[in-house]
Amino acid sequence: MFLHHRRSIGFLCLFGLFLLLASAPHAQETQEGKDPIDIELEKASAGNTREMEEAVARAEKQWDKELNRVYQTLLKELPNSEKASLRASQKAWLAFRDADFRASKQVVRWRGKDGGTIWGGVYARHRMDTVRDRVLRLRDLGPLGN
Repeated sequence: MFLHHRRSIGFLCLFGLFLLLASAPHAQETQEGKDPIDIELEKASAGNTREMEEAVARAEKQWDKELNRVYQTLLKELPNSEKASLRASQKAWLAFRDADFRASKQVVRWRGKDGGTIWGGVYARHRMDTVRDRVLRLRDLGPLGN
């Protein structure tokens, strides 16, 4: 019993550290102004574990939509000579994303085999952050008239 309790506390500490580290690269962004997707997520994340997972899943879909918008805008703005490079980069990133999601899902299943609901949230947040990070990186490549 004590070992299981100690293990649960360790997992919660790990999750807290994960959330802290996940937000660190974007500290400057939040100081300058938050993205509307992030604001909506913060408002919706005050519920129970299931509600938070659902809010993160909705935010991932919104970030994916924004990813497509930013990517298409960049393609329109780039000279023809540069478009192939962006397309190749995006194709490689999509392959990485898909492989990363598959691997992460397996790790989460393994971590959650002893029960607990935290790992679903960790996986949902990982997926959303991966897509969000790509959007922010593509936005950094040039003016997009956001």
